[in-house]
Amino acid sequence: MTLESLELSVPLSATLLMFVGGALAVVGCLIRGEPTRFNRAWAWAWSTLFLGSAFLLLTPQQPHPAVAGLLGLSPPLLLVGSLGFVGQRVPSWVTALVPTGAFLSMGLALLGPATAPIFSAFTLAVGGGAAVVLYRRARPGWIQQRLLPLAMGSFALVYAAGVVAHPDYGLTWPTSLVALSFALLIAAQSLATLERLREESEQAESERQEIESRYRSLADLSNLVVLVLDRDQRVIEWNRVAEAIYGWTREEALGQNYVETFLPEDTHPAILALIDRILAGGQARGYEKTALTRQGERTLRWNMSRLMNAEGRSSGILCLGEDVTEERRQREEQRRLLAAVEQAGDGVVVAD
Repeated sequence: MTLESLELSVPLSATLLMFVGGALAVVGCLIRGEPTRFNRAWAWAWSTLFLGSAFLLLTPQQPHPAVAGLLGLSPPLLLVGSLGFVGQRVPSWVTALVPTGAFLSMGLALLGPATAPIFSAFTLAVGGGAAVVLYRRARPGWIQQRLLPLAMGSFALVYAAGVVAHPDYGLTWPTSLVALSFALLIAAQSLATLERLREESEQAESERQEIESRYRSLADLSNLVVLVLDRDQRVIEWNRVAEAIYGWTREEALGQNYVETFLPEDTHPAILALIDRILAGGQARGYEKTALTRQGERTLRWNMSRLMNAEGRSSGILCLGEDVTEERRQREEQRRLLAAVEQAGDGVVVAD
């Protein structure tokens, strides 16, 4: 390799490391939520390591203390992320190790190689502790239980040995061995994270199905029509009473637009306006309307209210209905009878 190509490779390598470090820092800022809290700590650990290595690569003979501080943040941040990965609360004294690592690493640049054994022992202890935590507390699995703690331990060992081995100032950029340990740990963390996200997704789906099953059982025990419509009036729940009244099975009704399928066309504008009011926070109680069923027209009395999602927004409408077809027919007969009585010219007496 010529001197010119070597001189060119240094700024290019530094630029690449800065790009990767900046990207990981952005990832650390964007990651939110309890299931991925360990990802945030790991992302910041790698961003500080790559950014510090990039600056160190540009000024290897006289590293700035701030650069050394960046490099000292990575090991304790990896420990914090590991505790989060196994679902363990991060103690305050572990959190205090993060700035401690930075100060110890800065001491290398200010005081020289004499302080390298202190920082090396700190790095080995913190990284080894993370490896032990992962080995003893991670969920069963080849990645979590074997590869990840092995990768964390090898990273701590190589990183600590590299600090002591440097002859001038106790800091070094990744050699081939260090780079290999970096790659192994990044791969192990990525695989473990994907596995954890898959487990979380499966657990959430299982819980959702269990909740739906309980809800459906309660709905089927009711003697009322229980319908749930989404914001687009599509049927997303349909109980056994609804099956009996409408003549549609649950499988047939799910996904149907309720307004277009089960209501007379001339009532659509009024119903859509009512639905908009309910989604905006209103309610409808004792609301009677004709429904189209496979047995003919039926009259149902509805109590309707909106449903809210986890973000506090309207997600649909809960409709509880009662078949009042016979009750309405009797009212109509009484009304017609009274009208006939009022129009009669002779006196009318009604007796039992």
